[in-house]
Amino acid sequence: MFVALGASVRGLSYVRRVVVVDGTDLFGKYLGCLLTASCQDANFQIFPIAFAIVDSETDESWRWFMQQLSEIVNDGQDLTFVSDRNSSILKSIPEVYPKAHHGFCLVHIRRNVKAKYLKKVDFHHLCGEQEVCTGRKISMMSMIE
Repeated sequence: MFVALGASVRGLSYVRRVVVVDGTDLFGKYLGCLLTASCQDANFQIFPIAFAIVDSETDESWRWFMQQLSEIVNDGQDLTFVSDRNSSILKSIPEVYPKAHHGFCLVHIRRNVKAKYLKKVDFHHLCGEQEVCTGRKISMMSMIE
């Protein structure tokens, strides 16, 4: 089941062309997976585009979701997708949106690094101040905590 509300479809011309896609498992009485697509409006608020309920996060379900989404979000060089590193998402975006760009969500990367390395490595010794593309100095510890 794919749902895109009329207000969301009409509002797409007023939002940034950066689409965040993600999936989460459903628990309880109704099982499956909720796939979502959203972006950010001019007030920096979450703007829901569409969602779908599928059996699981598979290549087929993400491809289907992206095909449905392509009916309301047009492909183009100015379109960027942001997601976690789910392999099904990685495969479906270039198949359905060949002109769009794709990047990874820093929150997901930070969680993965923290879960995998925080107990094994002392970040205080490895990560001092790092220069980022904005020119601001940030502490790597503040990024993973």
